[in-house]
Amino acid sequence: AILQKSSLSVEIEVRPRQLVPDTNCFIDYLGQLQCITRATSGTLPLFTLMIPLV
Repeated sequence: AILQKSSLSVEIEVRPRQLVPDTNCFIDYLGQLQCITRATSGTLPLFTLMIPLV
């Protein structure tokens, strides 16, 4: 009864810091992956690119 009288809207913004690209990306999108590794906010990198080792 109480839940029907009120509604709550929640918005969640996800900002990943660590990225693990699919290994197929290395061949086709190497340039874009390099741009991602150079992206910074001030002097801090925006992302850490994690490379899976098989």
